Amino acid sequence: MESMIERQDADAVEFLERCHDALRQHTGGNPGPYLDLWSQAEDVSLMGGVGGHQVGIAAVSELLTAAAKTLNYTTWDAENLVTSFSDTLGFTVELEGRLSTVTETV
Repeated sequence: MESMIERQDADAVEFLERCHDALRQHTGGNPGPYLDLWSQAEDVSLMGGVGGHQVGIAAVSELLTAAAKTLNYTTWDAENLVTSFSDTLGFTVELEGRLSTVTETV
């Protein structure tokens, strides 16, 4: 499948790069840059693999901050499959890869 990122404008490309950088930091335990990308509107919502359906920036922030505290990935990367941005909607489809080091204590 051809990536559509080459056809995007500079703002879309810049946002996607900021998002990827923020996700690298989030998966390393720092939720701040990722949370900065979220809408501050009260109707913002999150439904994902990190736990349930959250509505409102306070609930979304609480969940993402709690999730970041459990993450310790040393690397994060994404293979972009499809990206599309318009004036009203933007989306990406990506395969994420992460690496974590597990230290076992006896």
